[in-house]
Amino acid sequence: MGVLAARAALAAWVLVAPANAADPHPAIVRGELASGRQRLVLTHGAALLHDGAEGLDGGGPRLRLLLSVAPVDSALLQGGLPQLRLQELSRGGALRAVLVEVDPAAPEQVQISPLLPPVNRSGPEMASLSLYRSGGPGPGAFEKFSFHARRLRAALTYTRESSGPPEADDIRSLAFQVDLPVQPEPAVTARVEGGDAVRATPQGRLALERARTVASLDAAGLARLRAQDPAAVAPLPPEIPEAQLLELLRGLAADQLRGLSGTGLLLVERGDRAVLVINEGEGLRSWISFHRRDGVWRIGEPPVP
Repeated sequence: MGVLAARAALAAWVLVAPANAADPHPAIVRGELASGRQRLVLTHGAALLHDGAEGLDGGGPRLRLLLSVAPVDSALLQGGLPQLRLQELSRGGALRAVLVEVDPAAPEQVQISPLLPPVNRSGPEMASLSLYRSGGPGPGAFEKFSFHARRLRAALTYTRESSGPPEADDIRSLAFQVDLPVQPEPAVTARVEGGDAVRATPQGRLALERARTVASLDAAGLARLRAQDPAAVAPLPPEIPEAQLLELLRGLAADQLRGLSGTGLLLVERGDRAVLVINEGEGLRSWISFHRRDGVWRIGEPPVP
């Protein structure tokens, strides 16, 4: 799709939120994504401003925009790094969307991630795309970007000519216009720094307990872990042979134990969610997510809203 064709086509796609006299600015989303052999008409959206308190993803404020073919909840965008959760939803077919991320103070750099079920389910994740603007309008530049009073008004058009096969999982074109309210990340309710202090928290104790359990895992223990704590194995491909899976899990748990035993720990709690960040030196970080249900802290993300 050429740039002019994309702009012309956008005029035909309009979604206006249900009329509400109390809302003088109804949400508007218009767009289309072509990635590989898949093409989406984007009619719904949600936006969230992450404050960067966890120090992940560059550490500063990050504006996240999720454009979808169906209604989406801004809660999907919460957390230090929500991309893994979004990718899991897209792999299972529950989400067909595109994630747009930008520093609201420096919108010349844009990160775009298609969230689509892969054409070949055993194939790789679809590649993200970084767009830059340097010195003026051009491919990847926002044609319009206004973020004020928790409202985002933006437009972007990107196209890439390609002679490759249409099966390739890459972004061929993206065009959108949005006028949306921006939700804030839930406020930080507790922040704990330092090895001993973090290890003394409920989340720190829970992380240590699970890491020790997984580090000494056997086949029977793996079966119990799958039933009792599926979050421990969920990120790993299910087709891995059991012996290899055990070795991989034990190695990851041993690495995590070393990190949890150090001093570079940070726990950021936001109500019933928390992230434990392990600073491993030289800019390397890993993290563990938690959620609280029925008054009990558990490892992993909360259920999808």
